[in-house]
Amino acid sequence: MNANRLTQTAVPKAADKAAALRMTCLFREMPQDLLTEAADLASPRVLTAGEVLFFEQEKASSLYVVIRGQLRAVRLNHGREQVLSIDPPGSVIAAAPALNGATFYCTEIADTDAQVLCLPSSHFVELCRRHPALLWSTAELLARIVRNQADLIEMLALQSVAQRVARYLLGLPQTSSPQIGIDRVLKVNSTQAEMASRLGKIGRAHV
Repeated sequence: MNANRLTQTAVPKAADKAAALRMTCLFREMPQDLLTEAADLASPRVLTAGEVLFFEQEKASSLYVVIRGQLRAVRLNHGREQVLSIDPPGSVIAAAPALNGATFYCTEIADTDAQVLCLPSSHFVELCRRHPALLWSTAELLARIVRNQADLIEMLALQSVAQRVARYLLGLPQTSSPQIGIDRVLKVNSTQAEMASRLGKIGRAHV
C-alpha cells in the first residue's frame, strides 16, 4: 500500500484516539477527562512494514500505543536479532524510558503496515504527576514487563532449543481437526527465521 495514501486515510479523530487509549492496560481504567486530555496530546504516526519506529540507544521522546498492525521489539548484536516482545494493537511501547527520560533499550520495527499514537514523554510524565491513578497503572505495566523479561531470560538461559520450541507451540491457538475430533491442529504463521529470532536460536535446522 502506498504510504501517502495510508497516511491520508488513517488519521484518527480525537474520539478514535481516546478509544485506542482505552484499549490499553495503561489507560483502561482511567477517567474520561484524562483520556480526552491524553488523546489531545497524542499524535498519530503511520509505519510501513519493515520501518523502524525507534532505534536502541536513541533518546526516548515518546510513549507509543499501537492502534493497528503489529510491531516487534528487538535487540540487535553483530547482525543477530533477539525478539523481546511482539506488539499487536493495544500494546503500550517504551513506557519505562518515556517515564525516566532514558534511552530506548531496544529497536522497534513494524512487522506489518501499522499505526501508533505518540504521546510525548514530557506530557506523559506530567499526566502521571497530576493523576496518581495513571502512575499506579504505569507501575503495574512495568511490573508485568519485568516479569515477562524474567521469563524470557529463564527461557534463553535454562531451556534447550527443543523445550523453547515446545513452549512456543503450546502457546499457539489450537483448533479441532475436522477429520479427527480429538486431534488438534496448530497453525504456525511464523517463518523459521522469525521463530529462531524469538526463541534465541539463529541458524538453519535448529527449529
